[in-house]
Amino acid sequence: SFVYACEGVRWIVEAGGSSQVESGAARHHLLSGAGHNVAALDQREPMAGPALYLGAERLIGATAHRLATQVHGPDVAHRRVFLVLDDLSGLAVFDRFSGSGSLSFEGAVHLSPEILLALAGPRRAMAQAGRHRLSLSPVTVAGRLPA
Repeated sequence: SFVYACEGVRWIVEAGGSSQVESGAARHHLLSGAGHNVAALDQREPMAGPALYLGAERLIGATAHRLATQVHGPDVAHRRVFLVLDDLSGLAVFDRFSGSGSLSFEGAVHLSPEILLALAGPRRAMAQAGRHRLSLSPVTVAGRLPA
């Protein structure tokens, strides 16, 4: 999971509350994948699993941070890349899944409660906090990538 803030605005946040204090449905939500900014693979609940930081690569004006996880089980290789602009004004998150057979996923992010959100098209949302704006555009690339 991840969070994102820029210029004093908390844009992408984890679900609020405390799993130590909440009970019932609220506690279940906080402990589940639905309470975090994760990709859900084949409608399976992401679980705690090993993760390995594979390093960073400097680019012109940005840094790419690479991770490998097994939060979707030992039969699925998950790679995540965070591309972070040097001034923190932009973030791209890339997920790659490989396993046997066809795989599908859903991704979700939680915006801070004070953020105003408007749909600007079928694949674009605009978030606003005061004079600050953030564009959210999900892009899915399907196909086979070389191993």
